[in-house]
Amino acid sequence: MTKKHFIALGIEVKGMLAAGMISDNGVQRLALFCRDTNPAFNRDRWLGFVYGTNGPSGGVIKKENAVRCA
Repeated sequence: MTKKHFIALGIEVKGMLAAGMISDNGVQRLALFCRDTNPAFNRDRWLGFVYGTNGPSGGVIKKENAVRCA
């Protein structure tokens, strides 16, 4: 699988997690499967993306509607 595949999978898993269709244990097992599929897979980055702590490439998520001082 490629990075694009892992991102697409992450998007689907995020939706499933939000809907209660997959457990945390299921997400962890899926991450292990992905790691076994591609040795370059970054498990921590992908889990951060799924759980909303970082973006798909590992970057910090920008806060929406940030207040700007004039």
